[in-house]
Amino acid sequence: MPKTKSAKRRKEEIASVPYARGFKPPTVKQSEEAIMNKRKSSTPPVLPTHLQPSGGHFGAMRQPLCQDDWLAQYNEEGQDYAGFIQDCPWMSSRKWKIGREQRFHSKGFNIKEKYPDGKIYLLQLGDFDKGERLYPSFQELVKYVEIFYDLPVSEMKGVELQKDGDDYKIVISPTAMSASGETKKRRSSRTIRHTLQHRYNSRTRHLQLDISSILSSLKPHLPADALFLIALTMHDLFSDPSDLFVAGMAAGNHRVGIFSFSRYNPSISFSPENWYEIIYHDNDDEEKTEEGEGKSVILERSCKLLVHEIGHLLGLDHCIWYECLMNGSGHLEEDFRQPMFLCPVDLHKVETLCGFDVVSRYERLREFFKRHKMRKEETWVQGRLEFIKNGNSK
Repeated sequence: MPKTKSAKRRKEEIASVPYARGFKPPTVKQSEEAIMNKRKSSTPPVLPTHLQPSGGHFGAMRQPLCQDDWLAQYNEEGQDYAGFIQDCPWMSSRKWKIGREQRFHSKGFNIKEKYPDGKIYLLQLGDFDKGERLYPSFQELVKYVEIFYDLPVSEMKGVELQKDGDDYKIVISPTAMSASGETKKRRSSRTIRHTLQHRYNSRTRHLQLDISSILSSLKPHLPADALFLIALTMHDLFSDPSDLFVAGMAAGNHRVGIFSFSRYNPSISFSPENWYEIIYHDNDDEEKTEEGEGKSVILERSCKLLVHEIGHLLGLDHCIWYECLMNGSGHLEEDFRQPMFLCPVDLHKVETLCGFDVVSRYERLREFFKRHKMRKEETWVQGRLEFIKNGNSK
């Protein structure tokens, strides 16, 4: 039996985990320059109050704590504000891969002006309450995305996940197809069924759905006014036979994605080796678990995953400048400890892209967190609002 290492020794090992080869953390000056449209400037950028990283609200990136952490594995270059404006397809004066039915104004200043009909579509794939005690509210996820990006969000109707014998199928009704970008010649009055690849363990009765087959099923049925379509599910997902699980994946060029909240449930534990071994833990205080802390935790984790992935679909890369919602993660533990908020670099990107008022957005976020008893997040937003409104530049 291996010896238990002392706390001092463990601390030394944790502190000694290096960054991935070639990665150099940005300096304070580089991070501040990344916020504005300035590169290698001899003078420091003049930052409006809402983009100032001071006030104790945005920490520098942490040193990796273990070899599986994101920056211990990947040498990320980082995307500054100037790079985002230059490369983001949604900011281009040319219409991106959007259906011909959707209006486009090349001289618009943000995505709402360029694509005035555009919406984010969310699709509930399978029941969220599929026998589990804890699951996020689909409608609250819709509301959170609306607040976070200040873009219209609609639920895509007429798509179901059905079990047919040993098969699992995505069933798309004529109602869903009538809203899609298919031409009238291709549009059918028949219900379409797509059989999904999956794997199932009869001993543990655990099911995983294949990501690629889901994305292939959804690609032809993107609504005509969609910016993109994201399917959300409580079913576990995988992509490769060697995968333990996959939280999700987006096909950016096709503007579709699928994400699972199955492993975000705080009342489960699972094997680090076998995909099919998951244990659901009962809680003695069932009411507290269902309606209190557990419910808030899974909603918080689900909201964070969802807006992070939407950020990628909107053109945001992983963030290396500060602790930020857009940081990458190498595993769930790292994912769970990351913040729910955009750092000044990424806030500036999204502010420009979506054309929102930062203070109004923070106020709406505060009310959302208050309603769902997310005390830590509510306190953070309140502090940031006070910093902005007081014009504090310290």
